[in-house]
Order: sequence, then structure tokens, then C-alpha cells
Amino acid sequence: MFDCVVVGPGGVGGYLAAILATSGRSVGVVARGAHAQAIAEQGLRLRDPQRSDIDAVVVRVDTALADAPAARVLVLAVKHPDLPGLSEVLPAYLRRCPDDAVVMVLQNGVVQLDSGLAEGTAGRLLGGAVYIFSDVVEAGVIRVIGGPRWYRFGPVDRDDAALAARARAVAEDWSAAGVAATAEDDGRRICWEKLCLLAPLSGLTAVTGRTVGELRQLDEAMATYVAVATEVAAVAAAEGVQVPDDLPQRAEVGIRSTDADGRSSLWLDLSRGRPSELEVLLGDPLRRAERHGVPTPALRAVYATTRARYAVELGVPAPVG
Repeated sequence: MFDCVVVGPGGVGGYLAAILATSGRSVGVVARGAHAQAIAEQGLRLRDPQRSDIDAVVVRVDTALADAPAARVLVLAVKHPDLPGLSEVLPAYLRRCPDDAVVMVLQNGVVQLDSGLAEGTAGRLLGGAVYIFSDVVEAGVIRVIGGPRWYRFGPVDRDDAALAARARAVAEDWSAAGVAATAEDDGRRICWEKLCLLAPLSGLTAVTGRTVGELRQLDEAMATYVAVATEVAAVAAAEGVQVPDDLPQRAEVGIRSTDADGRSSLWLDLSRGRPSELEVLLGDPLRRAERHGVPTPALRAVYATTRARYAVELGVPAPVG
């Protein structure tokens, strides 16, 4: 029985797997292609200025969840397009796990909370958010640029007291292992709060190509950041999730004090012509706002200009530079 299996050991999942394995926890990862091969042959390598003590970490590597060992915690840190396939094989995998095993989803946005994933994980599903600037710089290598490296999670069903207690136990264990981890009572709220921060950050860094440090020098950019965060919070309220009233203002304070070189994964993916989370981070909350009649002029403008900047569905090449 493993302590944790991470499906998708990228910037978020790979960092977690490396820290847990370094602490002596039994950790497995499910990866594909060159990334899986590099981890199997050379270990999972972490490049983090805050953890210079970690180089290569040995973890078990499988290429499919069906082959992975049973675990007390299954972390799904894949991109959204991989979730439907995982939803199909999850029930069979969970039958091999302890009755109190939990499944933690760490995708950005809130789409995953309304997916078919919840149907096969009743009484087990934790919604989470991670605050970290990290990516895979080469096969088997996770680079951390900055951020608090903080994992927040809680039950998607906020009325499930037993699952909330299990989440607290996971947070205590991860904290003892060196992971900044917090368990709360409402996983949906956690995911919406992260979206309130990430939608404006992702959109503004993507559409401008600027770093956090550059954006926060412009009062107009920060005003737009707060406006988008406020609009997404209003959409959350319309969806029945109440985030703190002062969250947009606290988010601005956080942006003004976080790592100046930070950029979003949305910018990274769009600028490299890769599949991105544009629809998850900006399109989805905009469509939810339209259904509820919530006005979101700032969000709409950032979404539209980001699509134009990268020629999304325009039928022409994206501009260079």
C-alpha cells in the first residue's frame, strides 16, 4: 500500500511527489512518454531554490493508472482533457484501495467539480488548489520559479464530515513531510477562490506577455486585475459559492508581493502553441456569468483580447513577439 500516487507529475504533481518521497513516504507517479522514461531512469529531479537539498528522487513510475499501486491518497494533477479517461478507470482502481482512500483533484478552474468524476468517487472526492509557479523544463525535471508552494483542499461535498476529517489527516501528514498543506471544509470554495485569483493573473500575463513584476508597475493593470477578480467572485456567488468579500483586494496585495518573475501556465502554453486552459480559466466563468445574468465586462475584454492575441479560432497565424 502506497501513501500517495500522483497522476500527472508536472509542475504541481511533480513537486508534490518529490517532497513526499524525500520525506520517506511511498510515492508512485503515473506519467507518459519521455517524462515517464526520464523519471524511471534518472529519478524525479526538482530544481527549487528553496529546496536545494533535493536533486533526484526515486519514485515508482507507471504509464497507466490500472498498473499503479493502490494508495491512501490518489492525486489527479493532469490537465482537464485527461479527466474523462481517468473517470472511466477510477472505479476499478479505487476497488483496490482502502475504504478511506481519497481522490484529490488539483486542476485549475471549477469545470472538474461538475464533471462525471464526482459520480465514481462518492465520499472520496477532495477539491484542491495549489499556489506555485512551476513547470516541466525537460523530461523528468520540475523547475519551481516561486510562489508559496501551498496545497489547499477539502471535500467537494461540504456536508461530508467524515471526508473532512480524512482531509485534515492528509494535511497533517503532508505538513509533517514538508509540504505546505491546509485542509478546509469546502473544496468548491477553495477552487472558486483560486479561480478568482488565477483568471485575472492568467489573462493579463497571457495577453500582455508581461511578468507579474512588470504588470504591477501599472496601476491600470492592477485595477483590471481587481475588476476581473471581483466579477469572478460574483459568478461564484451566483453558483451558490460565497467567497470572502475582500478576496479581490487581498489578491491584489498578494500579487504585489509575490515573485516578480512569475507568469501563468496559460501564457506559457499559448506562447508555445500548445493546448491551453483558456476556456477553463476565462471562457467557462464567462459562460456561467451569461447564464446567471452577471455582468462581467472586464472578464469579457480580457478573454476576447487573449483570444485575438493568440489567434484562437481566427484562422490566421498568431503574431510573433
